[in-house]
Amino acid sequence: MSEILTVEGHRAPPTQFVKMLERFDPELRVVWGLGQAAPFPGWVIERRIPGHMKEKVAQAGRDRAANRERFADQYIIDAQGRMVGRRLFDMIPDWHPVYCVMDGDGQPILELGEWVINYLRQPHVYRRTLLGFPELSKRFLREDREEQAAREAKKDDERSDIIAQAVIDHRTEIFPEICGFSGQPSKILEGTEIE
Repeated sequence: MSEILTVEGHRAPPTQFVKMLERFDPELRVVWGLGQAAPFPGWVIERRIPGHMKEKVAQAGRDRAANRERFADQYIIDAQGRMVGRRLFDMIPDWHPVYCVMDGDGQPILELGEWVINYLRQPHVYRRTLLGFPELSKRFLREDREEQAAREAKKDDERSDIIAQAVIDHRTEIFPEICGFSGQPSKILEGTEIE
């Protein structure tokens, strides 16, 4: 399958998916995520920010002397922390990202289809992110962060259990100087007299 690119050099979404997304909600679009404020190497569903909200943000920026600039410098760094580029980032964008297309482990899914629309249709997803007013999604930000922290803690606990079980299974190879032939640590018995 040949890859279709946009004028800017980003991947172009399949036309059929774009039509399905427009039928579902004409205020949504799908874009390649590397152009986002926080780059994502996959597809991102975005919602058009209503004009009255943009004007509200612009007015707040004009009222504060420190935030008069609409565009800010954004530095792009690689995995080693070196700066590889710089760009101007629009502080009052036309679109707000609402969903990064990824699996449960946070890995991007590159295939777009009806399943994405079905996911967006779910009441808990639509109510949290797709109401047409991005500030409403912030209402659930604390809950979402707590759920994410709980998932990460559960993964860490599972990893710790796997590592601990591996250490127990191979304790005589890992700690040969501490473990005796019986599996009991030999240092416990040092200095004790058995009568």
